[in-house]
Amino acid sequence: MRFGALVVAALFVAGTAAADAPRRDGPPLENAAALAPFFASLAASARGVATTRIAWFGDSNIAADGITGTLRARWQQRWGDAGHGFVLVTRGHLPYRHKGIAVSARGAWRLAELLRGGRSDGRYGYGGVLFTAGRGPTSASFSTARSGATGRTASRFAVLYQRHPHGARLELRSDDGAVTELDTRGDATDDAVATLETTDGPHTFTLRPAGPGELRVYGAVLERAAPGVVLDSVGIVGARGRRVLAWDATHLAAQVAARRPQLVVVGFGANEASDAWTGEEPWVAETRAVVRRLRAGAPEAACLVLGAPDQAGPPREGGEPRTFPSLPRRVEGQRRAALAEGCAFWDTFAAMGGAGAMIRWRRAGLGGHDLRHASTAGYDRLAELLDAALLAALDAHGPARATAATAGGAQAH
Repeated sequence: MRFGALVVAALFVAGTAAADAPRRDGPPLENAAALAPFFASLAASARGVATTRIAWFGDSNIAADGITGTLRARWQQRWGDAGHGFVLVTRGHLPYRHKGIAVSARGAWRLAELLRGGRSDGRYGYGGVLFTAGRGPTSASFSTARSGATGRTASRFAVLYQRHPHGARLELRSDDGAVTELDTRGDATDDAVATLETTDGPHTFTLRPAGPGELRVYGAVLERAAPGVVLDSVGIVGARGRRVLAWDATHLAAQVAARRPQLVVVGFGANEASDAWTGEEPWVAETRAVVRRLRAGAPEAACLVLGAPDQAGPPREGGEPRTFPSLPRRVEGQRRAALAEGCAFWDTFAAMGGAGAMIRWRRAGLGGHDLRHASTAGYDRLAELLDAALLAALDAHGPARATAATAGGAQAH
């Protein structure tokens, strides 16, 4: 009897541990056929004849470049490294960082953020922040990665900036001596892109105001004159999806169009998890409006909507943390919105394991102590699961050349 009791106890513990363990397989991409333009571009990148750009918008889960940084490295090793992509000028007070690039700022940069509002014209740039150079020596530098298999070289440095009547001169400089300078003054306020081309290699690029006036910039881009993948991680710390609607629609569309993405990814919903639930129909309508606003600048691009990840907080009467009650309904609303807008959908909530997953993830070292964010290992896990779903969809719906590249490993460019 004692032996039998021990066996039963062991089986119970093992079963409990298995039920409590984070899942290692994820859900498939829904409506994956909607990604056909993206898959076609990947095939062209694999053939060495195209650059595939991804514009990935989201909240703080993206601002740390966790999922996006891991996928950038994976996809560039698989389909070619065409450069890091977009990055903000400086983090300021924001918990913002990017993998595979070093950014440093000097002097006093003033930030006008989409999250906080305050600009009547709604011009916050591609990354949701307008940077204005202060008085005195002010600059920002961007260096290619010193380690890793990707991001170690660049040949093109571009700066998204604002022209206006009181603009300063803008200087772009490379560590190999390449330099360009232009005037950012204009009769009216509009947007433009300044570009510096140089030889492909490890570089540090610098931008700075040159002379009197006020320099306003939105961010910088590092790319290569080579086929492959560029992933722009545009994470807005603390943002709810509806903040996207505070961007001037024409301005945002032009900013997205300037990046020419083949895929637009929309990943909000985490910050809304603790908000009062006002019903599924208003939520679906809001999510559809956000998707349309972000896609307007790239109407021919494929679209992918990510469901919100699990989020946990204490119940009203106190006690143990639990998944916010509205979260499953929000994820279902995001699914409905994605399919209605002709986008693919991936259920991050289900990938984590559904209700209660964040608590289990924290115990396994995959979730943060705040129960609102994943750990570094957790974001890597989500990237792994999404990558597997994408490869399965590519195998089913993509051109043969792109699928063959997944079996052949990294493409040499």
